[in-house]
Amino acid sequence: MKTQFYAKSEWDRCATANHLMLPSQVQRLEKKIVASRGLGTYVLMERAGHVLFSWFQHIEQQLQRAACRRLVIMAGSGNNGGDGYLLARLAIHKGYQVQVYAAKPPRPGVDAFLAYIKYLAVGGSIEPIDEYQPNDKDYVVDALVGSGLQGPLRESEALFVVKIDSARALGCPVLAVDIPSGLEGENGSTVGKCVEADYCLTFIAIKPGLLSGYGPNKTGQLYFAPLIGDNLAERQSIKDEQPIANRITFQAMAELIRQRPPVCHKGDFGHVVIIGGAQGMGGAAIMAAEAAMRSGCGWVSLITHKEHATAMLTRCPEVMTLGLDDEGIPASVGALLERATAIVVGPGLGAGAWGKELSELAFKYNKPMVIDADGLRYLPSRREEATLITPHPGEAARLLCLSTEQIIAQRFQSAKTLTQQFNCITLLKGRGSTLVSPDGEVGVLDEGSPAMAVAGMGDVLAGLLGSLLAQGYDGWDAMRLGAALHGRAGEMAGECGVVGTRATELCHEIRLLMNSTI
Repeated sequence: MKTQFYAKSEWDRCATANHLMLPSQVQRLEKKIVASRGLGTYVLMERAGHVLFSWFQHIEQQLQRAACRRLVIMAGSGNNGGDGYLLARLAIHKGYQVQVYAAKPPRPGVDAFLAYIKYLAVGGSIEPIDEYQPNDKDYVVDALVGSGLQGPLRESEALFVVKIDSARALGCPVLAVDIPSGLEGENGSTVGKCVEADYCLTFIAIKPGLLSGYGPNKTGQLYFAPLIGDNLAERQSIKDEQPIANRITFQAMAELIRQRPPVCHKGDFGHVVIIGGAQGMGGAAIMAAEAAMRSGCGWVSLITHKEHATAMLTRCPEVMTLGLDDEGIPASVGALLERATAIVVGPGLGAGAWGKELSELAFKYNKPMVIDADGLRYLPSRREEATLITPHPGEAARLLCLSTEQIIAQRFQSAKTLTQQFNCITLLKGRGSTLVSPDGEVGVLDEGSPAMAVAGMGDVLAGLLGSLLAQGYDGWDAMRLGAALHGRAGEMAGECGVVGTRATELCHEIRLLMNSTI
């Protein structure tokens, strides 16, 4: 599920809406905002508390459950807990039954302590976590630990997670403040216990870990409230703090889709040649070819093993198909590659001599190229034309001589290293796919669905990207637009249920999306 805005005006939507910042950057930004206003840091916490309470009421209305029996807040001793105390105080004012559980109060002198004192002043109390008995009508708020966490929760904090888990098992909605406790905001990794929330409201800027790694599994439905950006000084502070990455959505990328003039022909929209489908692996290449055709390429050719030629022509006769045997590469292959405006190497290519020979031939042609799947085995170190690679973490691990676990834990750095080492544009697959351009621009995809956890999705993506390159999109635009189209199409295909979706179902949705802005 994509990020939703919890915003009251248009500046909320644009200030930091598509910026991903590390927790350390957010802390610096908060200090700059406070300094620009000449106010204490508690003012920003009060702002967060009011937005948090309004958001809680929004979730309550959305769920349409029976009247809220009790708002249960698990509060830490830091600023995250301070937000929880502010929420508790505001809820008491509105007549909610509220109970706060905490291991210890905030220390005197910090903003959270003032929030704690004000909560006590309206009759609030604090109970030890051992005494919490979940009720299925509770709303449980995780305000334990913020996004600056590094490493595992303390043992005392982990006990709260156990209680939150037991409440969620009864059907209690769990709402996380800024980030689920136990999730690292930088990369979405978890060490030890971590809250699994149903909803999360994050502040100031979206943290990368909410969209990547294990973040989407722990965050539930993510909402975003900027809190800042409503005056010139705040806007300037945002500009000065460069984001680590930009959030990529179809809504943002749709403007890249080109209009078609009334007078045009197939040659205006490129010729992509797809190389893949070794003996026994024709489906991958066929899916890539169909995706290329459905996404607007004027002319699609497929070089595949001869045993798959009939299947391709039967399924999609518009694809020009050249079937090869295992006895060498005919001159017609070179002639076809020379006419191409873009090349895709890899879907179902296999690890044998057939695929290796075809790959090495393709790499000799100075054409924009997508290299995926088995084509990555033969990835050249540097090419002059745009080269898009789309490895999953296992393939990235082989390319960088690391473990898959290391790739997952260091997604941003891994994608950057691949881009630098091979002078390419990288899309490191997975939820919150990480995109990196040769000039260092980083994007995180905020599209997709569990429906896409099925074989063939990568082949559809490869064909789609090759189609966009062939149509003349530059490499970075093709990668961003293709990723956004692919993710949104996956969501659309999964609307009738996330189980049982076929990769080829995305082709129809991609066509609809390509036409939605024309």
